[in-house]
Amino acid sequence: MSLCDHLSGSIIIHSIAPYASVNIDVNFEGKDGYALDLDDDDDDSNSKRTMIRNILTRIFTVSRMEISSVTLQVINDYSKLEMLPQFSNLSWLYASFLESFWELLPTFLGCCPNLHTLILGFEFDKEECPIKLSSVPPCFVSSLKYVELATQGTTRPSSQMKLAIYFLRNCAALKKLTLSGSFGYDIIKKIKKIPRRSRRCIIVTG
Repeated sequence: MSLCDHLSGSIIIHSIAPYASVNIDVNFEGKDGYALDLDDDDDDSNSKRTMIRNILTRIFTVSRMEISSVTLQVINDYSKLEMLPQFSNLSWLYASFLESFWELLPTFLGCCPNLHTLILGFEFDKEECPIKLSSVPPCFVSSLKYVELATQGTTRPSSQMKLAIYFLRNCAALKKLTLSGSFGYDIIKKIKKIPRRSRRCIIVTG
């Protein structure tokens, strides 16, 4: 299922087959066209929270997912109000992130206990935002074997290093970390020297 919609006021998914593959790029906005504050206690915010809850509870059985940074920003706000469902069947995930929403990464991956492959397409804000990645999701210990970090546009070496360190030092089952071409030669050399929790892990560029 591919769902790309930045205009509709309401989206309903009635049913989806277990182990399906989904591509989700949905922008949830208020009636005035601006980003919706889900914490408001009004009809519009309550309706949006219900819609987000319904979408998440319909897609939690999928096995492959591609999700945009716009949608993840809303899920980030939603996760502060309600618990996210467990995506127990999810084995492959492509997620696009903005740097200012990195705190959602451990939260979202914590809902994917059997994740096998993770591809992160990350974008950096113009103003530097500190990356805080403290908690370690269960899939880092048990199932996550392949990670690809794909930067988009201009990136900061310090942020690239922090992301690589997060995965290399915490993923016990990791077999391969792939770095996109936007990682500079000097940064790649430093990353290859980082101690790895998984001795089987290799680092490649792609």
